[in-house]
Amino acid sequence: MTDAELARCFFPQTRKELVVETLSLLQTRAGESRIKLGLMMPLSDGRLVGMPGWIGDSLDTIGREDSLESAIKFAVELKEMTLTIYTTEDAQKPAQLAVAPLINSFCLRRDPQEDAEEVSDVNLHFFAYVSATTELWGWFYRHFRHSVFVRFETTQADLPLVPVQPDTQMSLQ
Repeated sequence: MTDAELARCFFPQTRKELVVETLSLLQTRAGESRIKLGLMMPLSDGRLVGMPGWIGDSLDTIGREDSLESAIKFAVELKEMTLTIYTTEDAQKPAQLAVAPLINSFCLRRDPQEDAEEVSDVNLHFFAYVSATTELWGWFYRHFRHSVFVRFETTQADLPLVPVQPDTQMSLQ
């Protein structure tokens, strides 16, 4: 799958709940500032519409009660995504818009429950690197460890595949 195809199949046109678990400021070699967000997406909410197959197959494996696996890592990178962030699930207006040149380090993990009697929830953990602004940093800091709702939209454009037509003027006879 190409980067654009992977990005298009990552929960398209749905708002997913995310929790900002870690927050740090990075400087790139080019002198650009980025915010590194450690995000956790609960998958126990029953809203799995748009889940890509590479997550769904592994979720079936790790989600079984008798599964011995506690974590599954993926070598998938999503490039050029726009994160439309809402403070509530039904908010009409986005609270923030963040351009993420890279989303990576995906890991399905069985996170411990407070009640040891229940089966642990399986959550998707990953990092998103977003372009840093003072306003965006402050907003994420205020919402640290709280739920936000995000729509993932790809900003990558597929190159159109143009069928090659034979040149009839240049044929040898």
